[in-house]
Amino acid sequence: MNQLMNLLREPLSVLLSNQGGLGNEDAQTAAALVGENIFKGIKEEVSNGNLNDLLQMLAGNETITAENPQISKMINGFSESLMNKLGLDGGQAAHLANLAIPFALNFISERFRDSGGNQDMKGLANLIGMDSGSSRIIEQAKNLFGGLFGK
Repeated sequence: MNQLMNLLREPLSVLLSNQGGLGNEDAQTAAALVGENIFKGIKEEVSNGNLNDLLQMLAGNETITAENPQISKMINGFSESLMNKLGLDGGQAAHLANLAIPFALNFISERFRDSGGNQDMKGLANLIGMDSGSSRIIEQAKNLFGGLFGK
């Protein structure tokens, strides 16, 4: 996921600067916050048993919009992060969140679909940087998602 977020950071910073009105430093900070919020959102979706919904979204089978409850939660979380970390007002934070989260998720979704067709747990493991060896996926998922999958 870090590698993916590094690829995303520059185009996201440009978006946040050009369309969101942030200065370069704040755009860089906000871009890093996007990654944190998306990763947190993915963990929450998995912990809530929504792995299939998450895989469907990343595979491009669901539209990535704020109307999607999963995405709406990520947008709200990112908006709160912007208000807390950058001191933005609610309106500007919401505007930036509605730009950045769908942009970032579409970027991630494209990479997921281009990952060789593994649009399953193994593909998700590859996407977020876990060892793709099938014998290690569940063990790493346990570690990554706080023991969610049980022992």
